[in-house]
Amino acid sequence: MYALLDMQQDGDSQLDKEEHDKIRKLQSDWDNLVFKSEKIRNDLHGKQADFKKKLIENIGLFITDVDEFHENFINKGPNQVAKDPKEANNRLKMFTEEY
Repeated sequence: MYALLDMQQDGDSQLDKEEHDKIRKLQSDWDNLVFKSEKIRNDLHGKQADFKKKLIENIGLFITDVDEFHENFINKGPNQVAKDPKEANNRLKMFTEEY
């Protein structure tokens, strides 16, 4: 924007030294911000593979846990033929707490 203003003035700049210093400082700050953002982006990109690998492993463990819970619920849960309703209630409580 300031470059456009300078061009419109045909080189006869009406900006004083303080404004020029602010412009240079603003450009320097912007360049530093862009540099830091690129560095952070690159760091995150490097870590992405590790996070994805851990996520896939944890999903596999979660699926195993769910399958195991489901199998235990079917085989040992409250729906099993129990002679005593109190036993069925205890099993239901046990699986409710685990869930």
